[in-house]
Amino acid sequence: EAPYMSLFIALNQIRETQAIYEGDRCIECGCCVASCGAANLNAEFAGPAGLNRMARFMMDPHDSRGDADWFEVVSNRQVG
Repeated sequence: EAPYMSLFIALNQIRETQAIYEGDRCIECGCCVASCGAANLNAEFAGPAGLNRMARFMMDPHDSRGDADWFEVVSNRQVG
């Protein structure tokens, strides 16, 4: 049973690594920001490229930041 668990862990690490790699492939050309209405109306909005960068670190198991930390980056406004 242990060898199968090792294989499962290895495959999961490969998937995580691939997902992180996909997030890192953004060349920050700005096309997504230029076409984003929210980014054009709100200068404080992180925009698509910024959200992609955050998602890359959120997927990284080595990053220890929690949801509250990410919320602080995405929104500084009170809801309600």
